[in-house]
Amino acid sequence: MFSFVGITFVILGLYILIFRLFYRRKRISRQVYFVTDKRVFSFDTLRDEVIFDIPLDETELFLGDKSLILGDTNAIGDFIYNLGLDVFFRKFSKETPAFRYLDNINEISKIIIENKEKVEEQEDDSVFI
Repeated sequence: MFSFVGITFVILGLYILIFRLFYRRKRISRQVYFVTDKRVFSFDTLRDEVIFDIPLDETELFLGDKSLILGDTNAIGDFIYNLGLDVFFRKFSKETPAFRYLDNINEISKIIIENKEKVEEQEDDSVFI
C-alpha cells in the first residue's frame, strides 16, 4: 500500500515540478484565435473544444502585456491555467477570454473595433413571435 501511494505522489510531484511547464507551452501553442464579422472565439486543438465564443457587441477590449483581454477577468481561472494545473481543475474554473501571446495586438484590436462598430450600426430586423 505504501509503495502505491508513494509512486502516486512521486508522479504528481514530477508533474507539478516539471511536466506542467511542457504541457502549458504545448497548450498555448495549440490555441487558435478567430475574429469574424459577428463573433470572436478561440479553439483549442489539443482538446478539440471551443475555449470561448463571444458576440462582437458583448466584447470589452483591454490591452495587456502581449494579450488582448475580451471580457471579464477571472483571477482564479487565470492562476490555474497559467500554472499549467488546468489538467486537474478545468471543470471547476474557466480562463479569462483573451487572445494571448500576440505580436500584433494593435492590428487585431483595430479589426475587432471596426467590426464591432459595423455590428452596432446594423439594424436589428429580427422578428420575435
